[in-house]
Amino acid sequence: MDKQILILHISDLHLGKLNPHSGAIEYFKGIFHEIENKLIEETIAYSDIDLVVFTGDMTSEASVSDFEHAKKFVKEILFSYFSKGQIIIIPGNHDLEWSKNKGKKHSLRFNRFLDFKNVLELRNENEIGEKYLDYPNFLYISDDTNTCIIGLNSCLYNAYDIDKRTPQDLKMATFNKDSKEHIDINYNSLLTFFSKESRLERHKYDFKIVLSHHNPTVIKDKDKSFKIINQLYEKGFSLILHGHAHKTSSHKYDDTLVIGAGSLFKRKDDEPDKKNQVSLIKLYKDQKIPILTRTDVLKINILYEKPVYDSVKLERHWESKLLECSENVYNDLNDYLFKFMTFLEHSNIKRSKENFLKIQEILSSNIQFNSSYLLDYFSMKCNDYVRKLERDGKINLIVSYIMKKYIEPKLPPKASYQKSKKSGNSKKKTVFAWSPIRRLMKDEGARTVARAAVDKLIEELESRAIELTSFAVDVAEYSNRNMLSKEDMRKAIDLIKND
Repeated sequence: MDKQILILHISDLHLGKLNPHSGAIEYFKGIFHEIENKLIEETIAYSDIDLVVFTGDMTSEASVSDFEHAKKFVKEILFSYFSKGQIIIIPGNHDLEWSKNKGKKHSLRFNRFLDFKNVLELRNENEIGEKYLDYPNFLYISDDTNTCIIGLNSCLYNAYDIDKRTPQDLKMATFNKDSKEHIDINYNSLLTFFSKESRLERHKYDFKIVLSHHNPTVIKDKDKSFKIINQLYEKGFSLILHGHAHKTSSHKYDDTLVIGAGSLFKRKDDEPDKKNQVSLIKLYKDQKIPILTRTDVLKINILYEKPVYDSVKLERHWESKLLECSENVYNDLNDYLFKFMTFLEHSNIKRSKENFLKIQEILSSNIQFNSSYLLDYFSMKCNDYVRKLERDGKINLIVSYIMKKYIEPKLPPKASYQKSKKSGNSKKKTVFAWSPIRRLMKDEGARTVARAAVDKLIEELESRAIELTSFAVDVAEYSNRNMLSKEDMRKAIDLIKND
């Protein structure tokens, strides 16, 4: 694993009336100092952490005093360990003013949250008053880690329903007291966001992450949920970090990995199995297959009822997950890609092609994930490697030409030469004469020759002849000739003699 980033995932602090420690800033300092001590045992320092993401519910009810507590927490704790450029905060359902629910003022429900971020200089360019309602999702680029992050607002429609006539206008949404816990993301706004953002190229960043307070896979409208996740995935975002549930979790939704954080301070009415937790998330980019990402999660439990020196407990093991495909598929792809490169370096074109076709076969036959862009990516990766070897003089132009021909994106694997085109029990017609072959075997010292032995040798000769002819045709095509010459056949024999 080559490139990696370390993320501290925090959520649901509930500063205000839901959190009795809200004014005790020294107590929180002690907790974070103890987290630092426990991480040192894992040979991790705060300075090793690249990003801090807070996925909503910084406050209890978005009151003025709540956000005063929040400002102190960020200034005196987070800013003492991390720079402003490392910290990303998105709103939760407790961070909007519920008193402004009804009437025209509902469009101002996020103003205190936006003012809070503005004072701390953490606000993004589109987080300005009513403009925020038109563009509730933002893009954050970390140049230091080459990471692209989308912040989604899943709380826009708490206590409101989208007006179907004007689905992109929150100001036209309809108040509905029964949808107080309504989780929704405006799909039309998301599409507009994608169309206006020019910084979203799939292969430009090492890591692409989505932040949301709610888990977007639990939106009541399952068709919409699927469309949102799929749209994010098509743009290269296959990791979603969320809060709200007050419980650490991880699950795959098609090809997307969804990780939920525990609550930094859970509510008193929470179920007993919910813990006070933060998570440390380590993302790796593989050196050979950089489109595949692995993520490790370390849960950090906080026991507020204990003295500070005994308040932090680390889970025993990091939990590992792999994005894009299963661990077995990943290992197979990695293995075949390594063999492809190794055989190609030694100009063993036959074995190199076999391993590339294995890659295509895995990607085209696995229904567990959408393999279209992976297939394109592997073809591009292998093509680049062929060009590199050609530039370095490690393979000749004929080998380069033949390999490029076979690794065009989405080229379906060729049928095995050994397979009969006929089905059933119909007898295969041979092209080699049986009697001369049997006579040759006798001339070489065989006293008697079984029919099956002759058939087996003929089968092998035919397979070899088909294989050599296929390579000879490629050589002739490279030379732009229609006629297959003796020289073409000689070069074809040379190409596969290392087998």
